[in-house]
Parts: sequence; C-alpha cells; structure tokens
Amino acid sequence: MPMMGPASSSCEAGNVYAQLTVVLFHGLALVNYSSKRKNRLFLLLTMLASVYCLVIRNIHRGIFAHLFMGMMAIEAAARIVRHPLIVLAGSEAILGVVFFLPNFYAVMEETLFSIRQDPVCCHLDIHGLSEFANAHFYDKQHAQLHGALSIMVLSVAMSVPMRWRHSPRVQMARIFIEPSCLVAVAMILFTHHHGTTLPWEGEGFATHPVMGFLMCTCAVMHMVTSAAHLGHPTPNGRTPDLCSPLPGGGPPALRMSRLVGAFAYLLLGFFLYIDTHMEYMGCRQEVILVGEANTGPRLGHSAGSEISTYLSCTFVLASCAMGLLIWSMPLGDDEGGGSGAKVSCAQQEATKLQLLKAADTEGEGCGLLQEGAEGAAASLQADLEKRETSPLSVLHLPNGKPGSEHPPSHGS
Repeated sequence: MPMMGPASSSCEAGNVYAQLTVVLFHGLALVNYSSKRKNRLFLLLTMLASVYCLVIRNIHRGIFAHLFMGMMAIEAAARIVRHPLIVLAGSEAILGVVFFLPNFYAVMEETLFSIRQDPVCCHLDIHGLSEFANAHFYDKQHAQLHGALSIMVLSVAMSVPMRWRHSPRVQMARIFIEPSCLVAVAMILFTHHHGTTLPWEGEGFATHPVMGFLMCTCAVMHMVTSAAHLGHPTPNGRTPDLCSPLPGGGPPALRMSRLVGAFAYLLLGFFLYIDTHMEYMGCRQEVILVGEANTGPRLGHSAGSEISTYLSCTFVLASCAMGLLIWSMPLGDDEGGGSGAKVSCAQQEATKLQLLKAADTEGEGCGLLQEGAEGAAASLQADLEKRETSPLSVLHLPNGKPGSEHPPSHGS
C-alpha cells in the first residue's frame, strides 16, 4: 500500500485530540528524562496512545508517519542538549527498534514485500521486480527517503553497546553518517510532489521544501556542534568523548552550540507536527480554506502566507520547548560553582589536620612541619595552589609520584 499523500480528509476532533495526546506524553517523557521512572511511564503512555490512534481511531499510518518523524526530531533535540551525538543507553534500545521498524517497512513495502490486511488475518505479499518499476515515481522516492532514515537510526543504534558508544572511530563515522542521511532526505523533499504539476505553481501548497531546508539546517548544526566539542581540550589530552555529558554542561560556548543544534531539531519537529494536522489530515480545509478564494475569510490568504504562518507558529512552539529543555538540562551554575568550592576547602582543612597530627606524633622528624603549625599550613596552601595551576596536577608518573613534583623542563 503506498504512503498517504497530502490533502487527506481525517480532520475529526477525536483524531486531532488523539494525536495531540501522543505529542503531549512524548514531551512529558523528554522533560522527565533525568527521572527513569517518570520517563519510562510517559514513554509507555506514548506507545499506548499511538496504538489507540492507529487501531482504535484508525488514523491512516501514512498520516501518523509524519507525526512520527516529528517525534524523532524532538527526541534528537532532547539528547543533543546533553551531548553532541545522539545516544541510546542500554534500556533505551527499544526506542531504536520503534524508530527503525516503520522506516524499514516503508522501504520493503515499495520494493520486496508488503503485509496485506484482510478482515480475518494478514497475508504476506512478495513483490516482483516489475512492481517497483511500475510504481509511481514519488513512491520510489519514498523508498529511498525512508531507507536513508533507516540507516540514520542504525547509526544512532551503534551507541547502544558501551564499547561502540565511546569509540572515537565510531563517533567520527557517526558525525558524517547521520547528517548525510538528513541531507539525503532533504534533497528528495526539495522537489517532492504527488501530482502532475509542481506544488509551488499556481495555487499550489509546498511544505516539502521547507522541511528540506530545516533538515539541512539540522545536519549543518549537528556537524558544527560536534566539531566545537572536538576542539575543546581534555585534561588527559585524549580525543573528547561526544557521547558523554561534560561536567556541569561544559563551558558556556559548548552549551550554546548544543542548544542551537537542539533548537534546529525542535523547529523541524514542530513544523512536522503542524503540517501533519493541517495538510495531511486535511484540517486546513476546515480552518483556512473556508469560502471562496479572495473573499470573506480567505482575504489575505496565499500559499506563501500560509506557510509563513506555520513557520511563525513553529518558532513560538520551539522556543517554549527549548525553555523546558534548558530547565531540565544540567548546568555548571547549578551543579559546579559553589558546591565545588566548598568541597575543595573541606579537603584542604582535612589535609591540614592530618599534617598537624603527624607533626605532633613525629616531632622534629617531619621536615615539612619543622616550622610549626603556621608554617605547615602556609606550605600546604602554597603546594595546593601549585598543584591547581600545574597542567600535570592530575597526572601520575610511572614511579608513583604526582606529576606536579616533576615540573616540565623550560629549556626547549
């Protein structure tokens, strides 16, 4: 069965509320990402609401697929806020399966096989080569489009095994694979249409080029964010791990790079949400295309002004969602700052007490404390300051002594 085209008439209040419930539960799951119990609860409710839409409400799966693509974009935004590459931790592997199977089946449906539903049961239909050759050209594009999305999901799924997730080689490959898949989809959407004339001719309505532009923006920002984090030095001199959150969120510049990348995905996701309801469910026929053209309620309406209105709503919704993500993301001002300073002072005081106790028990045999308690405290403070400023303070040489005891040579 081919994918659903635009201008379908499914704009019923029950269908709209059912799909908005899916969006709401999915959003609550992402806002509560740090709480595993709440996150899993809302993800379960999201899946149940999706089943309700497809089975009970009987919303065409082609319509729901566009909402599903929007959910993929929002999911990516919520994860990029924490680290540049999208990560699926062990128990989240089910999300990879959920996102992969619909895209993979869309490819198989146009090429090798499809599942035909009968009133009693389902049957597997095997397609011959001639069936793909005689399919509409836009159906062939659908197969390539969802094939690219399937490869992108498989690339993200490589983060499930711990060894692959933190492998620098795998991360470098993912930096190119996932944005390239997005651009591949965008290349199709720029000129994709289901009719005999181009959508932007006459009174056409072209939302696909907007989706393509937003996907290219996501791809560019994805690579820029990853490159910015690779350029950030690490204390041990190793390649930065793009799948691990930085302590306290990292420097402000890196936080902002991730936020900009996440905002691009939010724009794509919310535009897909709006387009799913207005164009694919046919709600624009009920809300916007009322009466005759250029008269009454349609004064001031055009295809361009309608898309601009959708984009305006997209920016408002995406900015509100970004505020929720910023509220839920870790920041150094919340976690690092003051508490770190208190811990450091406590450690200094504990070390001082240990040295003073050693001076009392060993007497003049402790060379460091021969000058008394005040001298010991002063020496300890100077040594701590030296360790904090030295780049080798966290390194340990093979002889077991800390690197700060062996300052680098300045002769070269």
